[in-house]
Amino acid sequence: WAPGSVNPSTLTVEITTKDRGVSHGSGISDTKIKNLVIEQQNEHSIHISNGKRIVLENLSVGKSETGINNYTSSGRPASEGNIIRNNHVHDTNLEGVYTQGGAGHLIEGNVIERVSMSEDRMSNAASNWGHFGIYTTDSASNQTIRRNIIKDVGYIGLIATGSGLVTENYIENALVNMTDGGGIAFDFTDGMTISKNIVKDMYSDMTTMPTLYVGYIPLAKGIYFGDKDIKNTTIDANIIMDIESDAVWMDHGTEYIGNKVTNNIIHGFTRSGIGVSDWSNGIDFPGQCAPNNSSVCFVASYNDVVTGNKIYGLDSTQNPFYFLYSYSNGQGAKADFGTSNNNYFHNPYRTTKVQEVKNFVGTTSNYTLSQWQAASGEDANSTASNYTLTNANDAADIYYNATSAPIIQSVSGCNANGTPLTGAQTIQPFNALVVEHGNC
Repeated sequence: WAPGSVNPSTLTVEITTKDRGVSHGSGISDTKIKNLVIEQQNEHSIHISNGKRIVLENLSVGKSETGINNYTSSGRPASEGNIIRNNHVHDTNLEGVYTQGGAGHLIEGNVIERVSMSEDRMSNAASNWGHFGIYTTDSASNQTIRRNIIKDVGYIGLIATGSGLVTENYIENALVNMTDGGGIAFDFTDGMTISKNIVKDMYSDMTTMPTLYVGYIPLAKGIYFGDKDIKNTTIDANIIMDIESDAVWMDHGTEYIGNKVTNNIIHGFTRSGIGVSDWSNGIDFPGQCAPNNSSVCFVASYNDVVTGNKIYGLDSTQNPFYFLYSYSNGQGAKADFGTSNNNYFHNPYRTTKVQEVKNFVGTTSNYTLSQWQAASGEDANSTASNYTLTNANDAADIYYNATSAPIIQSVSGCNANGTPLTGAQTIQPFNALVVEHGNC
């Protein structure tokens, strides 16, 4: 049947007969491909296989399974990395840009949109892993993913793995056809910095999800720590807005070491601004953890650092800080996730700012900041909004800048300290200004 049951004679039917538009063979180096339109392939619009210092620039690619597939063997030096820059990647069924292996790749300035938007394709996919705007695999190292615009993606906007820098990307409206994902997600990282990105409007869709799936609930995250080996990874100075579930979700596995969440601005979410969990410890011990043998999956302590974050809850349901403890040592102890301090917990619609759920005993506790400080010994220098609001229209407003130059914004209100903010304010690139209305 034609879409919408329209008369098929009124439609244009496009047919493809080629698997790949450009296939760049192994061993070729120092090649530039630019200023072309490459569309309507069965497989990849562009496929690079073990090329060295290849530049893909100012291309329009799409209407294919994957826009750009960049394969490089592991262990190659960063000096042989490829550049994917200033391209328009659109209307693909699987990934926008897929980079496998190698080192030193630069993915910069691309516009990637309408990736894996077909509900029918998603419903019949062989696997739910895929359907990403940008996807880099775990063997990639020293990569830079910078200044890309990623919009309208069936599953996760950007998957980062390995090591390197993910910075100043704008990601909007991922999870169009799935749940349990986010704007930016990562596994198998060691030495990754994710900084100054803007992640906005993450709302999941359950239409294509099997009802028996363990995550069959709306779970849209802004920045999502995955369940596999995350080490020495820093989430710093990002702006995360309008998130269905948790703005930053710090899920922990057993190989989870030296990670930091610092100086982020978080504005609007459903469950938590920053959520912390040890649920994924059970991934390493399948079938051994629930419910009477949870000590098998218990990790007594981690060394997270959570500091300098400004978290703005906008109604009475939103927890600035949330902890989910799934496992215990069998004697009631819970995990110590690390240190937390110098954060700002804003929610003038509720007195409590921290929620703690202990799955292993089935209890939920809510804390004011002072109660949390006394109970946990953390957040000694953190602060919280100290006034009460009832009108949703009085919630804190956020103004952000997703461009490469400063912008001027006219505002009226106060900052978190109660200092008036009126008139023209300068907002630097990939930064934000939050204006409160109840503390002036």
